[in-house]
Amino acid sequence: MYSGHQPVPWLTLPSIDFIRRIDIKSMNMVELGSGYSTLFFSERVSKIISYDHDQSWIDHIFKEFGYLGEIRLVDEDWASSFSDFEKADLILIDGLDRVESFENIIVALKSGRIPKLKIIIFDNSDWFPEVLNSISELSEIIRVDFQGIALGNNYESVTSIFFCNGYQPKYLDSKNSSLNFEDLLIQQKHRADRKIKVQS
Repeated sequence: MYSGHQPVPWLTLPSIDFIRRIDIKSMNMVELGSGYSTLFFSERVSKIISYDHDQSWIDHIFKEFGYLGEIRLVDEDWASSFSDFEKADLILIDGLDRVESFENIIVALKSGRIPKLKIIIFDNSDWFPEVLNSISELSEIIRVDFQGIALGNNYESVTSIFFCNGYQPKYLDSKNSSLNFEDLLIQQKHRADRKIKVQS
């Protein structure tokens, strides 16, 4: 899908480690905000459609890395500009209007419009604790927070991964996996006791 060095997305390193170990190769992905994550996931999923508001940045991804995938330009009405949710198995939220985008996805999920959706990845979720806490009553969504450093940052942040519609992650190699689904459920149960650092 592209040429050059191996990209590392600007998600937290613990979340990247987890994503590398689960099997998502058959998934269709919608990405809200393009970049190194576009290149990273293009090698791991069946199909990815990315959206971005910055044409110069899109051009950079194409030219700098020889990326041959699909990145669509959207206008300022960011959160209502997407038409591929219903086909998505995996959605990454890492662009503008993250709160409204996330809320639209949750509404669509609750209404049954995206029955295939298995995973939502929400980067920098610690910036929006009130939004995340608002869905804590939804038993069909399991949230796990991955706190740590992201490349290019000198502070910790949080990437949250939500498992939807009863999805249970499958590992590429269980021998190399130190984290099973039961561990994720325990983290979910006790997350209220853990302080999430909110960046100022």
